[in-house]
Amino acid sequence: MTSAQVALRSLDRTKFADEIVELDKEISRLKNALATVLAGLHPDRPYDVEAGRYSSTRRFLQPYDHIFTTNYDLLLYWTLRQTENVVERTRIDDDGFRSRDADGVQLDCVYWDHLKPFDQSIHYLHGALHLYRGLDGLRKLTWVRTNRALIDQIREQLAANYFPLYVSEGSSDEKLVKIHTSDYLSKGLRSLASCGGGLTAYGLSFAENDAHFIDAVVRSPLKRLAVALYGDLNSPENKRTIEAVKTLPVLRESRSTRRRSALNVSFYDASSVSLW
Repeated sequence: MTSAQVALRSLDRTKFADEIVELDKEISRLKNALATVLAGLHPDRPYDVEAGRYSSTRRFLQPYDHIFTTNYDLLLYWTLRQTENVVERTRIDDDGFRSRDADGVQLDCVYWDHLKPFDQSIHYLHGALHLYRGLDGLRKLTWVRTNRALIDQIREQLAANYFPLYVSEGSSDEKLVKIHTSDYLSKGLRSLASCGGGLTAYGLSFAENDAHFIDAVVRSPLKRLAVALYGDLNSPENKRTIEAVKTLPVLRESRSTRRRSALNVSFYDASSVSLW
């Protein structure tokens, strides 16, 4: 129920009956439109994507122990599940979700346990379209358990007043407020802040609305950061990214209350990576 509906019902349920009904209809239309837009970002089935695309993405991801993504879509999830090689299947790709099947009954979804996220190595930092909050916890839709198209599953969730867990707010502060409302999202950001060794960034501009990620990197024990640049190095977008990334070592030094290792930053050509 929206704030407008609550207000109208409180003021005079009878007097504003028509307006309340119209709001109900509008909400229904918006839900259907949202489902169509979100599901329209994806093919209906994982096998609608060429196998070669999955293979190239897996090759890019293979060396990394942890993967952090800000994308909402299912392509990463599908990529990690469309494995045919035994070696590929043994790599760490745990998103922390597990089955709650019992008594021989298989549920349509799997769940994230906020008390025991296992050895989670995949983090959707801004949520994803297949993650939903419910009274029984955070659930993940899975095509393999239902064999139903994504748009159908999304419509079912919306009809039951379950909406995807994703961060769509504008500013970094607004994004951070949303992140703090979710154990899952908060854990993802903390995991980023606890990473050591090296971090490869692809598709992240380190803009002002990424300040919560910048803070996590600055406060982390990371020693190396490689950032992808696409196209002309002298483009305004790339110049802003380069300038922002080069300030990170300075920020670490100025904000640190204890001795931290230096952060070495470098850049690479995004087009040199056969990601998809």
